[in-house]
Amino acid sequence: MYVWGSATQIPWEENFFDKMLSVESFYYYPDQDRALAELFRVMAPRGRMFILINLYRDNEYSLQWVDKLKVPVHVRSAAEYVELLLKQHVRERRSTCKFLDDTSDAG
Repeated sequence: MYVWGSATQIPWEENFFDKMLSVESFYYYPDQDRALAELFRVMAPRGRMFILINLYRDNEYSLQWVDKLKVPVHVRSAAEYVELLLKQHVRERRSTCKFLDDTSDAG
C-alpha cells in the first residue's frame, strides 16, 4: 500500500506504526517540530523511529550540498538534532549513533 501525505499531517491513525524510517529527508521539512509531533502521533507506544541524516553542521563535507541543492534545508549540529528530539518528543529511551562516511576522504 502507498499513501501520499505530508510529514506535518500524516494521513494515518494514532499509535499505529511499530517502526518508522526517514532517510535523508528530515532536513528538508520546513517545520521540523510539527513533523516530529506527527511522527510521534502515529508511532505505536513501543514503536521505534530511525532518522538518518548526513547533512548536518558537524559533517563539513556534507555542507557543500547546502548551496547546490537550491532548496531550503535546516543545517543543525548533531547535538541540536538530539536536543530537538529531547525537547518535547522523546517518550522513553533514545539513542543516537554516528556512522562515519569515508567517501568524504575520496579525492
